[in-house]
Amino acid sequence: KWQGKWLLIFNHTPRKWPFEYYWSFALADSLAPLQRGENPFRLPEDHYPLFGPVDSLAPNDWLEVNDHFYAPGETYQNTPHLWISDDFVHWQLAGTIKELVGTDPGICFDGEKIHLFSENHHLLMHAELDVKNLRAIKNESVLDVHDHTGDADCIFFNNQWHLFFDDGPHLHYRLGHAVTSADGFPYKWKLENDFFGPYNPEQGQRWDDDDEQGNRFGTGDADLALEDLTLYMVYERPIGIAYRTLTEVFDDRDQSVQIRFWYDNNGDGQADAKSSWQALRA
Repeated sequence: KWQGKWLLIFNHTPRKWPFEYYWSFALADSLAPLQRGENPFRLPEDHYPLFGPVDSLAPNDWLEVNDHFYAPGETYQNTPHLWISDDFVHWQLAGTIKELVGTDPGICFDGEKIHLFSENHHLLMHAELDVKNLRAIKNESVLDVHDHTGDADCIFFNNQWHLFFDDGPHLHYRLGHAVTSADGFPYKWKLENDFFGPYNPEQGQRWDDDDEQGNRFGTGDADLALEDLTLYMVYERPIGIAYRTLTEVFDDRDQSVQIRFWYDNNGDGQADAKSSWQALRA
């Protein structure tokens, strides 16, 4: 029903966390109006809220793979859950993701396997998701952020994997960034500098006001989307969106491309002539 649309899924609750979560989503035809300061999102009246209430549980990330939707949940009482849907509307709780090390997993797909990146204090953990048996396998620490971290989001562009995550004192986050090569994934991450957060007033970032318990919240929970050559980053409290235009990176140093043609002049299925090899730019 929403093929070709952008879907922004989020959690909300009429009461204080961690009581009853609802899932909802907003809908956009394009993200480009954001660059003009226009909000392209609208709430679908026929599916708002989308799903709920779900007591103390809510999706931390979501992914579509081969016409199936997967949503690993925020971890509550050490029980990370997975929801699955075939139409994005009707969700079924598949159960607890067994043997997952860490909490609040982000999810991505490399074309063959589904990967989870979860938080474990100052470490980001990686595991492959065995959907059939609902198990996290090959749990390993892949990045030491050196501070409290979490809510990892992984995306591939410009021939690199990019990992975005919370970085900083708990609930006072900035957004961190790490990269690895296509061959190195899901390991060999290189930490880049923190690039976005509440100490950047020129980016519209500032501390939120104290809540009833005296807590303050910084930026957190980055989710990335790529439309053409523009990278969009969604972040929370409240939901905001920033963008950056990318410079395409072409690296052809290890590539060689040639082409030649065979000709069948009389239609008998056999080549009668062929061209020489022609070199092409990678």
